[in-house]
Amino acid sequence: MMTHSMIGAEIVKPLSNQKIINIIVHHHDFYNGNGTNQLFKGVDIPLGARIVTVADSFDAMTSDRPYRPALSFTEGIKEIQRCSGAQFDPEVVAAFIKLPIHLR
Repeated sequence: MMTHSMIGAEIVKPLSNQKIINIIVHHHDFYNGNGTNQLFKGVDIPLGARIVTVADSFDAMTSDRPYRPALSFTEGIKEIQRCSGAQFDPEVVAAFIKLPIHLR
């Protein structure tokens, strides 16, 4: 099955290196290993992918979508924290929460 992660990796392949490609391929992997068609879990998922997962998820949560309104920053943070250890790397979540972007 081709996912947007796989398609995205193929698009950037001629312009990038394997480290970046692995970040793209694994940016939807769940930290606990319960993602769709996932081969790695925990720290075996590339660190860059674990970081992008949190940032991308927070952006998606706090942005309006055609099918739902955006969550507030506070609601987005609570959701990231709720999924820490399951979908998200707890260490990445802890670092993300310390970022000053949450002062909005």
